[in-house]
Amino acid sequence: MLSALLLGQAALMVAAPSVWPQPAAVTGEDDLRGSDPGRRVAAVIRLGTVGTPEALRRIEPFLSAPDSSLRLAAARALVRAGDDQALARITEQASTQAAPARLEALMILREAAALPAPARHAAERALGDGDAAMRLAALELLTLHPSRDSVPPVAATLADGNREVRLAAVTLLALTPDPRGLLPLLDRLDRLESADHVERLALIEALAHYRAVHPRLDAGPALLRQLDDPNEDIRLAAVDALGRLRWPPAVPALGTMATQRPEDRSGRRAAVALGAIGNEPAVKVLANLLRSPAPTEEVTAALVQAGAIAVKPVAAVLRDGFSTSAIAAADILARIGDRGATSALCQTVTNAVTNGVAISAAVALMALRDPSTVPTLVGALASPRYATSPGVREACLNALTEIGDARAGTVVGASAQDPDPRVRAAALNLEGAVRAQMPQQLWVARLRDQDATVRLAALRALPAVGGPSITLPAAVESMLVDTLSVGGAAGRAAAEVLSSFQLDVSTLRELLALVVTLQSPVRARLCSALAHAASRAADELLANLLSADLDPGVRAAAAWAAQMRRTEPAVGRALARAQEDKEAAVRRNATVASSAASAPPLSLLASDRGWVRLRVRMLAPGGAPIAGRWVRITAGVQAVWGLTDESGEATFTDLPPGPYRLSTAAADQLALTSATASGRSPATTPVGP
Repeated sequence: MLSALLLGQAALMVAAPSVWPQPAAVTGEDDLRGSDPGRRVAAVIRLGTVGTPEALRRIEPFLSAPDSSLRLAAARALVRAGDDQALARITEQASTQAAPARLEALMILREAAALPAPARHAAERALGDGDAAMRLAALELLTLHPSRDSVPPVAATLADGNREVRLAAVTLLALTPDPRGLLPLLDRLDRLESADHVERLALIEALAHYRAVHPRLDAGPALLRQLDDPNEDIRLAAVDALGRLRWPPAVPALGTMATQRPEDRSGRRAAVALGAIGNEPAVKVLANLLRSPAPTEEVTAALVQAGAIAVKPVAAVLRDGFSTSAIAAADILARIGDRGATSALCQTVTNAVTNGVAISAAVALMALRDPSTVPTLVGALASPRYATSPGVREACLNALTEIGDARAGTVVGASAQDPDPRVRAAALNLEGAVRAQMPQQLWVARLRDQDATVRLAALRALPAVGGPSITLPAAVESMLVDTLSVGGAAGRAAAEVLSSFQLDVSTLRELLALVVTLQSPVRARLCSALAHAASRAADELLANLLSADLDPGVRAAAAWAAQMRRTEPAVGRALARAQEDKEAAVRRNATVASSAASAPPLSLLASDRGWVRLRVRMLAPGGAPIAGRWVRITAGVQAVWGLTDESGEATFTDLPPGPYRLSTAAADQLALTSATASGRSPATTPVGP
């Protein structure tokens, strides 16, 4: 970020001579003194844009110009710049001069960044002017600078004969809720003709801002009376206002509306308002609505908004509601995220009437991440009840993976041999999370699985159980090398596996001959494997990738991996050349890797401080994964690049403990998020348009 700011300043200094060549050229001296009115106004506007004290001084004489356009341009520029003398002059004009001049002054004062007290007083006095345009201009000015001190004179205009003035006053009172404005609003709402829907809606909206403004004043009763209005828009506005006020006495009326007309607009909005109020009576109504065969989205959202107070009544629906209600209840408990629901969800997983309810309960337990649920989830995997329900078994394994408790390792072996490929894949994910030391022959079987999803899950889980001193069976290494040429997600995953283990000499020799033929994302991921190999041939290949690879991502990955071998002549020379690379990511990684003050070799980090693995998922605003995006993770002075796969995920290994900063820009422009990660904690990063 600092470097980007410095670059921005440097660019501005370079551009300065062309933007501001000479004072005369900027101000257009000939235009300023000429006879063409349009050119003179343009020159004044340019001076106001420059905004220097000298430029503003040159504008001041035009405050008295006979030409109104010129006078107005000068006044706007000076007031916008906060010139005290100009503000005082325009304020005096708004107070003492003829009506057209006062109106002009009120319009000019709208340019002020802050409204001085004398100017505010002038606007308040204008509220009593006989001209409606003057009163409206004063209200618009005060709306730009709302103040509680203006409430009494503004409230007086609620009885104004002009409808536009009244509406502007209502808007301003909503911006500055004050007890002195509440009574006039209530009085106006009671006196207003029922046919004037626009003004009544504005009044109801304003009253929604007056929450607990004074112990003896309350907008609730007046809003409650609007629930009987024949106009639906008025009723809905009142419902929303009562919800925003969180007015408990409204619960019976809102509950009746939500219960009698649950599918209507009014019933749905009433449910939302009950969720906003969120007390026990409101939650009781919502929980009863949840028991219907098809609860609405508004009911579920309202219960989530109510929060922890809703946990117990919602959990009761798990036991005796319809299956659709129970599934919705489990989702609500997951979204609330309170572990007070753990016991009820565990009972549901064990005794659910339908598999769909059991799956939803397991998904909710995954969201809660409560270690106390491990025995229940493990038991469900062995239960005859779910022997023919792979969906339940998969959901339980996913929950155990998210919890990451080592006790779950007891189910990995059996689940990795499950007849259903989804369950086998989930078991491999769990193995990667808890490192249950699955037998090597089972790894080989899953890497050769007939289902591509299972093979990919096995590839992705292997790095979690690897290390710089751990070797793979020869058959597995050979299989992984063959997978590299496949490319895609499988090829990238195989490269990550090979980078996480100590390679056999024959495997390394085969790998050296193959690297240059592979896809660039695969080559990038193999740079770490070449560095770990610690051989002259691997060093030469790493140096060649760093210096000559056409893909900047590969060069950046090679530069980072090269820090482990920077003392080797070939690698050191390549690092020196890479510090002049045209790509900023390559230059930065090479600079860090070459520095004597950089982090110790990653092998030492692995043995002394443990391997840290970070998974980042890139999602578009609509939730779609973003594939093929290079992302950069920085921890202190260390940085490493990775490319997202089809699911939008990039996995980083060889990282020190966090916190981490993430960027998607090749030049490391702006960090999108900061995430603290330890072990395998994921960070989900939405990406803006």
